Amino acid sequence: LPLVRVVYQNDVVATFPNEMAGSKQLYAHIGPVVNLLQGPHYLYLDSEQALRFSQGSLEKHLTRISVPDHKMKWYLQGLKDKLNNAVRIDPRDREKFIVRHKAGTGVDTAPVQKHFNFNRH
Repeated sequence: LPLVRVVYQNDVVATFPNEMAGSKQLYAHIGPVVNLLQGPHYLYLDSEQALRFSQGSLEKHLTRISVPDHKMKWYLQGLKDKLNNAVRIDPRDREKFIVRHKAGTGVDTAPVQKHFNFNRH
């Protein structure tokens, strides 16, 4: 079954569950991943790259993960920002395109429309 995971920036939920038994990972997200970043930017990792990135990701990225990034409004905004122009970036440049959202306040520079139709461009 073909699948693609879509993750917004540093969504904490995308790092769970992180089941480890010593150096062996008991659970892993599978398939390629599209990581939605600021503006038109996104990162695509094939299945192998995504698996390497996710292995032990909670521990490796603990200082970067974000609870506010799990909000649906950011996922919708991330998709909306890419409707007219999407720019794939190199995985090494990922950190340059991340916006830090603060719990409670957020960075609402471009609020999500409540009834945005993604089928209409």
